[in-house]
Amino acid sequence: NNQNVLDGTTTYQDAQYGVVRIVASSTSLPCGSIVRFKNATLSPTGEITAIVLDRGVTGTSLDLLVDSVDTAITKTTTFN
Repeated sequence: NNQNVLDGTTTYQDAQYGVVRIVASSTSLPCGSIVRFKNATLSPTGEITAIVLDRGVTGTSLDLLVDSVDTAITKTTTFN
C-alpha cells in the first residue's frame, strides 16, 4: 500500500471501509486485512476499525499506530 507514516499519519483511506486506523500485526493476518476491536479508552464509540499495514508483533496481538510517543505511553499506562 506504500503508506508512509513518518509524517504522523495514523489513518488510511480504504475504498470499502472509509477512514480506518493503522495497525501492525504478525503474519497471522495478511497486510490489508480489516480488523475491528473494542476499546473505549481510544475510541469515543468504543470500537476501532483498522487495517493491517505493518508487521512487528507476535501472536495475535495488534499494535495500533498512534500520533506520538506521549500518546502511546499514556494509553499503555492506562491498560496496566
